[in-house]
Amino acid sequence: MDVQLSAKAQRRPAAHAVTRPALIQEGEATIVDYDIPPRDSAIEGTVFLPDGATEYVNVLVHLTTEYGDEEHFVATKDGPFRVDHLPAGIAELEVSDARTGDVLGSLSVMIEQARVVHQDIDLTE
Repeated sequence: MDVQLSAKAQRRPAAHAVTRPALIQEGEATIVDYDIPPRDSAIEGTVFLPDGATEYVNVLVHLTTEYGDEEHFVATKDGPFRVDHLPAGIAELEVSDARTGDVLGSLSVMIEQARVVHQDIDLTE
């Protein structure tokens, strides 16, 4: 599935996995339960140049999930990227030029549990 990126990109801080406060008092034992989702998903795809036919190289694909950030540098001549060990949920992909740091675009993608999501990134607009 090809998706065009929006020109406007904003980097958001990652949300914390703790959903309720924990009261910790000196001299007392405190037990805090965390829900840590399985990190058994992945996302892969190819970054394409504005001409739509060739792939883009020297880009940084920055992926933000609700549990933290993952990055993958695309350094090969044919432009593929892959990020493994991700939790399921909505993730934000941001693509930037590795040489200048300029943001080229961003998009949201749904990552399904225990699946490899294929998401090409089309920079034609």
